[in-house]
Amino acid sequence: MSKIRVRIAPSPTGYVHIGNIRTILFNYFFARQMKGDFIVRIEDTDQTRLVDDALVHLLKVLKDLKIDYDEGPYLDENDKILEKGDFGSYIQSERKKSGIYKKFAEELIEKGYAYRCFCTPERLEEMRKNLQEKNLPTKYDRKCLHLTQKEIDEKIANGEKFVIRLKVPDNEQIEFEDWTYGKISTPSNSIDDQVLLKSDGFPTYHLAVVVDDHLMQISHIFRGEDWLPSTPKHILIYKAFGWEIPQHVHIPNVLQPNKKKLSKRFEDVSTRNYLEKGYLPEAIWNYLSFVGWNPGTEQEIMSREEILKSFDIHKIQKSGGIFNIEKLDWYNGIYIRKLSIDEFVSRSKRFLINAKILTEKDFEDSEKLKYIKKVLGLVQKRIKILSEVPESVNSFFSENIQVDKKLLTTKGKEKTKEILQKVFENLTNLEIWTHDELSKNLESIAEIFGRSQVFFTTRVAITGKQFSPGVFESLEVLGKERSLKRIKKLI
Repeated sequence: MSKIRVRIAPSPTGYVHIGNIRTILFNYFFARQMKGDFIVRIEDTDQTRLVDDALVHLLKVLKDLKIDYDEGPYLDENDKILEKGDFGSYIQSERKKSGIYKKFAEELIEKGYAYRCFCTPERLEEMRKNLQEKNLPTKYDRKCLHLTQKEIDEKIANGEKFVIRLKVPDNEQIEFEDWTYGKISTPSNSIDDQVLLKSDGFPTYHLAVVVDDHLMQISHIFRGEDWLPSTPKHILIYKAFGWEIPQHVHIPNVLQPNKKKLSKRFEDVSTRNYLEKGYLPEAIWNYLSFVGWNPGTEQEIMSREEILKSFDIHKIQKSGGIFNIEKLDWYNGIYIRKLSIDEFVSRSKRFLINAKILTEKDFEDSEKLKYIKKVLGLVQKRIKILSEVPESVNSFFSENIQVDKKLLTTKGKEKTKEILQKVFENLTNLEIWTHDELSKNLESIAEIFGRSQVFFTTRVAITGKQFSPGVFESLEVLGKERSLKRIKKLI
């Protein structure tokens, strides 16, 4: 294989989760570094477990994360699934229609590396149960391996359903070199006669992945360590066909903090959930790239281009990388602060509209937009995810703010009222409404009542919040009239 060609081959049996994206990124970095092709192939042969919108969900996530690829299915502007590339279709259920999997399965039968199995599900279940009771491996007992051609023809003529199984050789060591784990050796006697073609004509993963990787000229296979036990089966199939075996790179799993495999039961693992909450694609890129890999320096904030330049597939850790949501929050906060105010407003827009704080028309009004920028400028350095924006700024867009008076009366109701009245009087007489003048004005009152008491009381009075942007910045953006009105109402 002269050209580097790598692929991701997700199955639409669920929504692509954050651990899958890490594997996708490693594929992407290697392909781009080596100036090779990066392919997306959809492995949907397990028809019983398909999730209706999972494929569209995957393609949208790839699009939103700006993960570009050279071949495979993609969505047009109307979310219609199209395909690009010379090796299509890139969806296995579509490829199955041409009969290629059946053709190759039958070729293995002719070569003596596979056989038809007519055992019913009931018979197989009983066999497994008996083996379990005897504490024996639940491998297929090869009842159908030695059927004569006459017996096979009679069963087919009688309409008996059958699958095609791989004939695993006895007493052999199956070996391959994995880029992460080194030399792997597996005794063939530990491998079951895996089903290659199901009775409905659909291939299993094991046949389809080998056939498609060969036909699509895949040179390197990057996938999760979960697939290590399956690789010897695939090696046998490659050898049976006489095909060149791609290089294998098994990547350790992304783990929960308790070091268990990241699963759908762990918080929200769906990548779409993270995007919808307001995690930035560039933060996800940066963080996930460092889960189980690092460039060997102290630098943690790296652009896509910097990661691509530094990435070394041989530096992947052999132990699983821990997924830490607090660390992702930290990355996201940094990338939010790196945005220009225009970009920050643009990315916050849908959250503010969905929360019914603002409307589309508000963003089209040039004067209103200036005010929106001022308000969002107050919170940009304070938030970690964009979904926090509405709650952080809602008091700047509504006059109906709710104040928890318990926040203000810890020093006594009358004391609080006295502070508010003094603040109101001073600010009423203030002619220049700027941050610096507001600071000087309130500092004079702080000398009497204490800085924390004055500033905190004023902040709560004008925003209704215990935690909000700085009191002087908030007063300046709200303006004199609105600020005084809120303080007077609370008095």
